[in-house]
Amino acid sequence: GLEIHFGKWSSIEHVVSPIESKDRNNDVGKPSSINLQGTIQDIEATQVFFKDDRSYGFVTTIALLCSDGPKKVTFWDDQVKLLQEFKKGDRIRINNVDSLKKDGNMEYHVNGRAVIQKP
Repeated sequence: GLEIHFGKWSSIEHVVSPIESKDRNNDVGKPSSINLQGTIQDIEATQVFFKDDRSYGFVTTIALLCSDGPKKVTFWDDQVKLLQEFKKGDRIRINNVDSLKKDGNMEYHVNGRAVIQKP
């Protein structure tokens, strides 16, 4: 069977099943690509997650203070590694950010086609 060990760096989070997600998130639209620019206010710890094909990926979230207010921006896989070049207080510009509305809130996702740079 499957054996799981949790250490001091482990974390547990509730993940919504696709069926629950379909019922709860009926306002999710297609992602659109935008550009964001702002100052990094906070960088969360990187998390490892396992995919259906048993491979793994990385995810982290930053708080980005933009001219129109704060935004929570989620970075995926290789973009998490590129984010390591930046620190809290740095001003950055991110091109090709996927944005979508979910549960009445905007979500911002930085995936493989996005470009992160200092303005």
